[in-house]
Parts: sequence; C-alpha cells; structure tokens
Amino acid sequence: MIELHHVTAGYSDKPVLHDITAAFQSGELTVIIGPNGSGKSTLAALCMGLVRPMEGKVRWNGRDLQSIPVKERAVTAGLLSQEHPVPSLSVRRLVMHGRFSQVPWPRTYADDDKVLADRALERAGIMDLADCSVAELSGGQRQKAYLAMLLNQDPEMMFFDEPATFLDLPSQKHLEMTMRSLAREGHGVIAVVHDLNTALKLADRILVMEKGQIRFGGTPEQLLASAIPQEIFGARIVPVMVEGSTEYIVKEASGHSGHSDRPQSGLSETPDVL
Repeated sequence: MIELHHVTAGYSDKPVLHDITAAFQSGELTVIIGPNGSGKSTLAALCMGLVRPMEGKVRWNGRDLQSIPVKERAVTAGLLSQEHPVPSLSVRRLVMHGRFSQVPWPRTYADDDKVLADRALERAGIMDLADCSVAELSGGQRQKAYLAMLLNQDPEMMFFDEPATFLDLPSQKHLEMTMRSLAREGHGVIAVVHDLNTALKLADRILVMEKGQIRFGGTPEQLLASAIPQEIFGARIVPVMVEGSTEYIVKEASGHSGHSDRPQSGLSETPDVL
C-alpha cells in the first residue's frame, strides 16, 4: 500500500503537485487521468520515490519512503514508462535484469532466474524476440520488452505511465488484459492514461487531476454520475452495450467552449468506441 499525506512536490523549487492526499491499494487497478500538464506523471514519480516531497509524507506499507533503501524499493514498486534506454543486450538478458536487485552478489543469474525471465517473456507475448537485440526492436516491441522486465521484477506495486505508447490495437488490448490480471493476482496497478474511454473500461478506481490537484477519486460509475467529465474535459459520455459488454462513446459536451488556459486531454476529436 502506498499512502500520500498532504504532499506538495515538483522539480527544483517549482511545485507541480499541491496538497495531495491519496492511497493506492494492492489488488486494485487505479487509473490516473487529467488534462495535459495536470501532474499525472509527476504523481506516479512521487509514489515511486523518483520525486521527493517538498511537504508532507509518502509512506509504503506504513514506512516513510525516504527511509527505505533503494534495493528494497525495487521489490516493492516498479515502473513501465513511455521512454526507455536502448542497451546493447538481448531481450532475454534485459528481462533478467528485472530481478537484478534480488540476485545476490556477484550478480550471477541461476537457471531459476532464466526460467522466470522466460515466463515473463511469454506473458508479454514476445518469446519469439528473446534472442534479438533490444537495439533492433521497433518502438512497440521495445515497450513489450520492458513490460516483460517489469513482470519479471514482480513488485507489489506496478506503475504504468502511458503504457500503450507505440503499441498497436491488439497489443493495447493484451496489455489491458495483463494489467487487469495483475490486479486480480494481488498487485497494486496504477496506470497514467490520456483518455476517458480507457480509464472507464480499465479501472477499479479513477483519480482525475487538474492543475496539480486531485479533483475526483472514485469508481467509474461514480465518475459517470458526476459533473467532472464536463467540467474537466468538456465531455459527455454515452454508455452503450456492444456484444453484451459496456462500451463508452465520448462526445464533446453541448455548448462547451473549453478553457483557454487548460490543455485538453481525455477527449477525442471524434467519438470513439473502444
């Protein structure tokens, strides 16, 4: 469990997040959404310990994050980001490095580590790329390789920052299924996404951010019943049934002209059904 208590945080001396109080539970899939520049990725980085709080406390399972050694943090939390280094390694070797902090000195991988890496490769859908160089991969393939690395790390809390970057539609669907499965297995899954459609379909709980603050926290059903979609995104959401499951059409709200000082994210230019 990760808890934030009245946290203000940012970069250098410039706050980006203001008085944030929130909690992220194991076994729950939380989606963070908001306009561009609202602090979504900074919130994820704060929870990971990549950004230090200026005020307030971040606690992991009741312990002050700043007191937890870096090696121990790697067992508790991991991140799939939008951009990645391109090392001169095979995909399998990269994935094995997900367990780097758990392998005793002198960091020699055993047969069991190789078995776990192959399981992660299989789950990410890239076993056929195991012997390829990371440098030879496309953007989407590289994203899957780092997903496999995170799966092999197997931390309690998993953060996904715009995880569908570079992925085609089938790969996006596979990723969403994997994230749901991880939450059902007991992991805390926290995903930063850019559109309402994905948030509503994917989340157990949704946090909506605006200007460095959390404006809403609740279930998809509670978000649909609130005025937040129109106030923050200028959106009207229409649930529809497609082959027995609920899909969402997101439309621009009637008469909404937007706010000139607020970059928009979460609303497609044309209605989408996912």
